[in-house]
Formats: sequence, C-alpha cells, structure tokens
Amino acid sequence: MLRTRLKSTLAAVAAEAAPRLRDIPVAPETGFGPLRSSYAYFAGNDGFRLLFERFHKLHASLGPIFRLRFLPFQAYTVSISDQDAVAEIYRHEGAMPQRQTFGFWKLYRDERKLPVGLANTNEYASWK
Repeated sequence: MLRTRLKSTLAAVAAEAAPRLRDIPVAPETGFGPLRSSYAYFAGNDGFRLLFERFHKLHASLGPIFRLRFLPFQAYTVSISDQDAVAEIYRHEGAMPQRQTFGFWKLYRDERKLPVGLANTNEYASWK
C-alpha cells in the first residue's frame, strides 16, 4: 500500500531528480565546521585582482556550476557559467526575484553614479 500519494508519477520523478545543494561541487575551502570558507583560495597571491581568472579555473575544474562561501557563517553562493542555465533560473524565479546585494559593490556604484543594472536590483519597479 502506498503511504504517500502523489498527484502524478511525474511529480515523483521530479522530486527524485531535483539536485540538492550538497550535490553541487564546492570551491576549495579551509577551516572546519561553520568556519569553512573559500576566502584563503581567493585572497592568496593577489587573488581578488585576478578574480575572473580564479572563477574561470574553478569552472574548468568543477564544471559549469559550483558553490562557494567567501566568508565563514555566510550562506553559500552558487556560481553558474552556462548561459542557458542562467536564463532558465531567471525565467522561473517569479515576478520579483531577490538578489544578494554587496555593500561595497553598491557603495562603489553609488559613488561613481553608475547604474545598478536590471539583474542586480531588488526594486519591484525595475522588474516590471
């Protein structure tokens, strides 16, 4: 006898096929427990100046999608290099997706009077 009833067999397949966050490869981390982060990987050897190259190397070794945590106690950030996957995510986020905003990035753009861009705003009027 079936203990859980699903609306269709496709719902059961979709639930099993959905990737979990822990199945996504992780960028190199140092530390232990909640103190684990990728900061040392990116900061070493003038890494933040060469941030694009670091991401390019990680995508080449880990694949088109991986997760990283820059600082301890921070939520994981998922990096995606496949254009079709990014487009699919944007299509399914709903009417008002929420973006992570970085204070230093916002300050830099505000001081230079640069636009935030549509993909990096959390204001509903910009998404309409």
